[in-house]
Amino acid sequence: MPFIADNIISENNLTATTISATTYLGLPIDIRVTGGTYSNGTAIFRNNTGGTFNVTGFVSADTYVTAYTYSNNTFTIKQNNNKVDLSALINTMTGLTVTGSISATTISATTFYGNASGLTNITAASVEVSTSASVTTTSVTQVLLSGMSALTTNITYLALFSGVFNSSNAAAVITVSFYLNGNILPASSRPCQFANQTEVTLVDKIINAPSGSTVEVRWSTTGPGTASAINRSLILI
Repeated sequence: MPFIADNIISENNLTATTISATTYLGLPIDIRVTGGTYSNGTAIFRNNTGGTFNVTGFVSADTYVTAYTYSNNTFTIKQNNNKVDLSALINTMTGLTVTGSISATTISATTFYGNASGLTNITAASVEVSTSASVTTTSVTQVLLSGMSALTTNITYLALFSGVFNSSNAAAVITVSFYLNGNILPASSRPCQFANQTEVTLVDKIINAPSGSTVEVRWSTTGPGTASAINRSLILI
């Protein structure tokens, strides 16, 4: 690099212990930031040479939730700054406890706890079994009347039974009863004595019968002789 000293330019190397000068020509200048401004996500910096440079990509505001919706099992969260919606599928809940009110067009469940007060349009699933097959018994203890057994799907029912019976001995007493899970419902028991074919009807309320409980009609005869049954049906409503 040329060297200037008292208007003397040297193209060769200059060796000296000390060089003193007021102005250096042709040497690089340090460039440093002297200030800057920020506007709408862009920072504009100034340097000591008068030049500027920009830095972009700043988020202009905090991102936060602006709204949320729930429809067709999808929970959606909306955000500001044109951020995309966040969504989650919610179609299964276990152990959900609600302390307030639930409003719904349709509620479907296998079991409702409590007395279901306030619920409307609740239709119990009715159960019906029937047969016209003829059967007989000489048992003095209560046994299942063939075909007259049903499983519950609700907790409370009105149980109805109707059947046609006969006895070979007019003095014999035929007893027909409801049983729940193997236990007699005492108020339902009907002892009958007749000389001709007769219809026997039972009506009773069954409570505390969780889904899957067994409701039966059982019968017996004091004899001697044979009791018989034909057309019969058991209905739980």
